[in-house]
Amino acid sequence: NKYFYSKDCFIIFKIIFINKIKNLFFAIRPNQWTKNLLVFLAPLFAFSFEKKTWLDSVQAFIAFCLISSAIYLINDSIDKDKDKKHPTKKFRVIASGLVSVRSAIKLSLLLLSISFFIGFNLNIIFGFILVSYFSIQILYCFKLKHLPIIEFFCVASGFIMRSIAGGVASGIFISPWFVSSVGMLSLF
Repeated sequence: NKYFYSKDCFIIFKIIFINKIKNLFFAIRPNQWTKNLLVFLAPLFAFSFEKKTWLDSVQAFIAFCLISSAIYLINDSIDKDKDKKHPTKKFRVIASGLVSVRSAIKLSLLLLSISFFIGFNLNIIFGFILVSYFSIQILYCFKLKHLPIIEFFCVASGFIMRSIAGGVASGIFISPWFVSSVGMLSLF
């Protein structure tokens, strides 16, 4: 009986652990990572197909996925009570209580640290782009999303920063035409 009891405890622990990992994975919103594909625009439009360029762009993509997930965790933690009352947002894992705010903040800090580590190891300018992106998005989470026109520009700036960051990470010249084109598309 002792053997079966310990085996049952192990199975229950395993199920709880797997569910917690699964819920944390959904909390970081991996479905939103497609927005970060914009880091590949500058190398693509510069027709730069060198291995180093694309490896640097992949690192930039990973850094942006991690930092955007960190921001989603913070935003969902801030909006937990409001999201509980929303017809669809109430199913988000933080709003529904499947992931605690404490766990979300801890994971957010971990993702943020890894993102900054990757960013500053890539190059200092890319690291500062990540810091700027994070600062704007945190201001957005706490205050700017409630200001109609400002909110619009915050969202657009995220797309612009991603596309510029891809060029900066891989050492590609970013033309003013590229920036203005991406800027106009992001405002659209």
